[in-house]
Formats: sequence, C-alpha cells, structure tokens
Amino acid sequence: MPGIFPLLDEQCAISQTSVDVLMHRFNETYVKEPHFIKSRVKGSVFSVRHYAGVVEYDLSHFAEANIDSFFTELYTELQKSSNAFVRNLLKDERSNKEKLKRPPSTSFQFRAQVNALVQDLNMCNPHYVR
Repeated sequence: MPGIFPLLDEQCAISQTSVDVLMHRFNETYVKEPHFIKSRVKGSVFSVRHYAGVVEYDLSHFAEANIDSFFTELYTELQKSSNAFVRNLLKDERSNKEKLKRPPSTSFQFRAQVNALVQDLNMCNPHYVR
C-alpha cells in the first residue's frame, strides 16, 4: 500500500486532480488503516492518528502545493530577458529527453530529503546526556 505522498504524486501526475478525486482515492486506499481517520462529513478533511495525537489535514490545496512550478515559471521568464548575460546564465544544457521529464514534486523532494537525513543519522554514533 502506498503512503500518502506517493499517492499524492500519482494523482498530480495523472492530471489536474480535484479535491474530491484525491479525497476519494485516500478514503479508498486507507479505509482499513488504523491510523487513517475518514471524515464523517463529506469534504476535504481527513485525520491521521500520530504517536502524539490525532492531526487533522485539509486537502484543499495539497495538489497545488505539491506541484512545484515556481522555478519553471521563473526560468521561462528569465529566458525572455533582453539581457544576453542573464539568458546565458540559464542556458539549458539538458538533453531533449531530460527536458520532457516532469520536475520532481514537493512531496518527492521532501521524501528524498528525509531519507538522506535518516541515512546521515544512522551513520552517527549517538551520545546520550543525562
């Protein structure tokens, strides 16, 4: 069973997903999970039972926040610059195949950073202070 982030990535990759479609997929996928709490009221809210307590999440802007388009838009605008120096700074050296790839989503980057942090922490020798 996929986690919430991979499911969010999948839905964002398919199309411009709606909150209702995303909520339906979450409810369908996690209905038997003891930590997932489906909202009793139809809407965009669900809860997760964490070790410290229940946390409520609102899916209203999950998909939009997961699609990191800021740098793509910034890059496109800077390529239009009348200043040759600015245009050359951003010269795209990627192959055509690489240019067609979808940029990594926010949740993908978050997972990669957490995994790197866990690897770094596992390489350390902990010292406990009383």
